[in-house]
Amino acid sequence: MKIYRMKPMLAATFICAAAALSACGGKDEAPSESPQISSESPVETAQTEAPQENTETYPGTVEATDSEGNVSGNFGIMHAKVLGVQPDNDEGIDIYSLQDKNDAENMWSIPGNRIGSIEADMSEGSEVAVAFKGDMINDFENVKFIAVIPEGNYLISSVTGTTVVNVMSTFSIATDDGKEMTFLKDNCEIEEDAMTGDSGERISVYYAQAADGTNYPLAVYSAD
Repeated sequence: MKIYRMKPMLAATFICAAAALSACGGKDEAPSESPQISSESPVETAQTEAPQENTETYPGTVEATDSEGNVSGNFGIMHAKVLGVQPDNDEGIDIYSLQDKNDAENMWSIPGNRIGSIEADMSEGSEVAVAFKGDMINDFENVKFIAVIPEGNYLISSVTGTTVVNVMSTFSIATDDGKEMTFLKDNCEIEEDAMTGDSGERISVYYAQAADGTNYPLAVYSAD
C-alpha cells in the first residue's frame, strides 16, 4: 500500500486562486494595440533557464555512508501527532494518520505494514517520533519508516566497534574508544554479512539516542 502525504492548506489556496482567475476571465476588456518594434532596435531573444534542482532536505537529517564509503541515504526523525487510526479489514492492518509537528500542513497516511517497528503509543492524540530513512521532501513515496518511538529529543549519531552481545531483542558493542553501548533492535536496516554471529564482529551503527540514553539503531553496516 502507498504512503500518502497531503497539504490541505496548499490545495485550498490553489482552488481559490483558480476561482479568482476564472472570475477575471469573464470581463470584456478593450483590445490592446500590438506593440511596434523599431527596425533600429535589436529584438532580444528570451533565454530559457535550466530547471533548478531542489536540494532542500528535511530538518535534522544526517547523511550516512556504508562500509565501502558510499552514501546510503539520509536518516532523520519526524516528530508527529497521531490524528487517527483507521483499520483496513481487507488487509488486516491499521492505517495511521500523522501530522508533522515541524510542518503543521503536512499530513501523512501510513499503513502499519510500512513501519518497521512500533515502540510507542499510537492512539489518537498521542505524540510520537518517527525514525526514517530517505528524502521526505523530494521522494516521500520511497521513504522507509524504520520505527515509531516515544516522543522526545533525539540525537542522530554513528559509532564503530565490535559486537559483544547479539540476541533477539538487543545487541551491544565495545566501541573503539573503550565504551560499551547497547541498542534495542527495531527492524532497522542491517547490511548483508553484518552481525551474522553472536559476538566478535566489527560493525558501524547509525542510531538515534534519546535523552534518557536509550539507543535506537537506524542502520548497521559491516566494518570489516
